Amino acid sequence: MRLKCTASGNPRPDIVWLKDSRPLAEEDGGKDGKKKRGTVSLKKLTPEHSGKYTCHVSNRAGAINATYKVEVIRESTMIYVHHLLGQSIK
Repeated sequence: MRLKCTASGNPRPDIVWLKDSRPLAEEDGGKDGKKKRGTVSLKKLTPEHSGKYTCHVSNRAGAINATYKVEVIRESTMIYVHHLLGQSIK
């Protein structure tokens, strides 16, 4: 599964992924998947991957967040992803 967050700006914005309001742990975007600029790829999904994934984009002009709610019902079989409409801009 891939969660995408695209952003552009000048200066080029920094993109940080959070899971449940904490920096994305290596196991959430590392060994079972990968974390690239703007995209989180998750493989071998289990219910432990469920949670709110937030893309935080910022540069000196400001910041914006986009949050996805991921719900894994059973290992790699049923996945619900909801893009939450509540984006926040600072």
